[in-house]
Amino acid sequence: MPRILSAVVLTVCFFSAFSSPSFAETSYHTFLGDFQRTGFYYAKGPSVPELNFKLKIIENANFPFPYGVVTDNSGNIYVPARYKLFKYSPSGEKIWEYAVEPQSSWAMFTPLIYEDKLYFIASYATHHLFRLDLNGNLIWKKDLKLGSELDLSFLASPIIVGDIVYVPSSSSVFSIRAYNKDSGDFLGVRYFTGFSGPYLNASGVLASSNLLVSTITGEISGINLKRVFNEDINPVFKTHTLYLYRNTFQQGFNTNKLTLPSLDLSNNSRTYVLVNNAKNSKEAELLALNEVLQKDWGVLIEGTTSGNIVIGKEGNIYFELKNVLPKTGNTIYSYTKDGVRRWSYEYEGENSLPNMIIDSRGVLYIVSGKEVFALSSKDGFLLWEYELDNYSEVTPVLDNLGNLLVVDNKGNLYSFKGSGEYAGCKRRFYCNGDTPKHRPVVLVHGLGGSFNDWLTGNKREVRDLILQKYREDDPNFPDEWVYGYNYGYDYQGNYNYEGDVIMIARGMLETVNRLSKESLDAGGDGRVDLVGFSLGGLVIRQYLADTVGDTNTTEDDYTHNVDKAILIATPNKGSWVMAVDEGLKSFTILGTLIEAGLVEAVETYQQNINPEQPIHAHSPASLQVTPGSDFLKSIDNPNLLPEDVDYYTMGANLRARRGGVLYGFDAWTDYAELGDLAVEKESFEYLPRTAKQNIVYDDTMVIKWELAEQDNMWTIRAEVPNLETVKKVHWNIMQTPEVRETISNILINDEN
Repeated sequence: MPRILSAVVLTVCFFSAFSSPSFAETSYHTFLGDFQRTGFYYAKGPSVPELNFKLKIIENANFPFPYGVVTDNSGNIYVPARYKLFKYSPSGEKIWEYAVEPQSSWAMFTPLIYEDKLYFIASYATHHLFRLDLNGNLIWKKDLKLGSELDLSFLASPIIVGDIVYVPSSSSVFSIRAYNKDSGDFLGVRYFTGFSGPYLNASGVLASSNLLVSTITGEISGINLKRVFNEDINPVFKTHTLYLYRNTFQQGFNTNKLTLPSLDLSNNSRTYVLVNNAKNSKEAELLALNEVLQKDWGVLIEGTTSGNIVIGKEGNIYFELKNVLPKTGNTIYSYTKDGVRRWSYEYEGENSLPNMIIDSRGVLYIVSGKEVFALSSKDGFLLWEYELDNYSEVTPVLDNLGNLLVVDNKGNLYSFKGSGEYAGCKRRFYCNGDTPKHRPVVLVHGLGGSFNDWLTGNKREVRDLILQKYREDDPNFPDEWVYGYNYGYDYQGNYNYEGDVIMIARGMLETVNRLSKESLDAGGDGRVDLVGFSLGGLVIRQYLADTVGDTNTTEDDYTHNVDKAILIATPNKGSWVMAVDEGLKSFTILGTLIEAGLVEAVETYQQNINPEQPIHAHSPASLQVTPGSDFLKSIDNPNLLPEDVDYYTMGANLRARRGGVLYGFDAWTDYAELGDLAVEKESFEYLPRTAKQNIVYDDTMVIKWELAEQDNMWTIRAEVPNLETVKKVHWNIMQTPEVRETISNILINDEN
């Protein structure tokens, strides 16, 4: 805990909600204002620029940003073109066309296919949301403009979560509308007035129903859609209480546009964005953001933002920047997930928006101006190129057989012949027909620690043992499913190891729901187990409390997706060390003088463990774990711990005996219980709801003291044992084999 507890104490992105192969599904790897995730396709694209067909969709059609093409599972193609929406067969035959009424509105933005229904927006002079069946028949149409509302010309594509269609829009203020997907009934609107600039650049949904919104003024925010529309609030609000998290990277207007975010679920749910450097107009910065949109790292690169970010199967990043004078043209870059440059490819591109995707073989397909070309992602080698009849500003698409689809700004649709191999399994794991035998696990470190403790640090053996046991009967169990939770970083780029627990816990929503979704898609039960050490246990409790609506009922609770919560050495009633540090001297068993010597020894030992991350007495987390803190009071309610979760508490109880020589006579006390020297037994065992099991590990320690006369004065000397020799104290309990074994056995043997 502060100065004493040791380190031992996942834009526009839509994570597809479909699994049934009978449904036609939108390819969610399209960009330009739609549902990008990584730009990665499971199909194998063209090896050479051989055309299947080229056809004219509509005369004098314009495809300005951000129109896009989508395909369904059968390879049918859906193309918005001015005031019409077209459907073509995989071979290029027109199946139907739907004319938008009134024709003063154009079919805009990439359509959405969900459960064999088609959703799209028409916007220009008027603004409507349409729902069609896949035969082109209108089911319903809804006017998006509400009363005397201001202009809505910056609408984005619709988003579906569960039974609700969400429509983000922006003009003078950012807003979200909600409609029932089946009936089209209007469910409400929420206005957000806190953005530094109203102009929406991108929006989309993560696995946890969080909306990511970026603006051209360099701001990115995360908003929980379900919470926004479930809260009993005034529809127009001026605070940010319903934002999950937000960040502003640059200030300015139109000069530092934040690019469309791209999400890498395989890499700690990291989001990548590009932003122009407001301090240097010749530079852009590639930013890697964690679950709560705080900066993991950033790299400055010469050039200005242009186009989307793509993430390959191996986790490498690909993007394009416009060169700055005296250089001309564009440069495509590849970086590792750690921000190290791999290669660059420079070409004389047109002054138009380039767009890029990548296939399962690692081939990049780029559309820029009139050029379509393919690069090897390994080294940036040019594989082939093709010249279109007209400019294109639309992201290319690969269908399930690898056919590459491109539209230009004059209404031509090009289909380049792919490999002909069906894309197959689109999950990240268990594509061989097996199903997971164990649940994903989230490991949450303590105050002063790091998520790397579970990977390469002093807790790695805990994670290694879980993986070892899981793979005894499930050899395909993914490494990523035993996940070390990332606390995030502050605005100065420092790891948030002693930050506000409430803020730290907010990223858990994305982490837990992402793992739940992956497990469910692979045939698991969609539930996740949580293991928290010290402060990590309070992070888990705060996450679970966040899923509770009204504490008097469970009807409005949010889905937590948790099966077991194991809390190890968690200061559920606070830490006595904090009280000592505040000058309360509340731990009276040893006496004030001996206590002070013990505290000093604990402090010295802890600071030597991790000198690069000193714990400060008045940091947010330190104050929150002080006994009687407002934070501890706020979560001390049984209704904030969902009933359908199994809770386990674990901790060490050091039994100390103190004694020595008093006036020449031996004087020893009985053994006293000291907890783990940071958290008392009463504190780590306590939960406002009964735990399924409380596990206590005992150890012993002897403290010698002597009362002696020196220089006509009585002095007390206390000898505290070397703490490195004490096995089960707060900072090393996770390193003991029996504790690791107990954790893994709970996770395995109690599975349903």
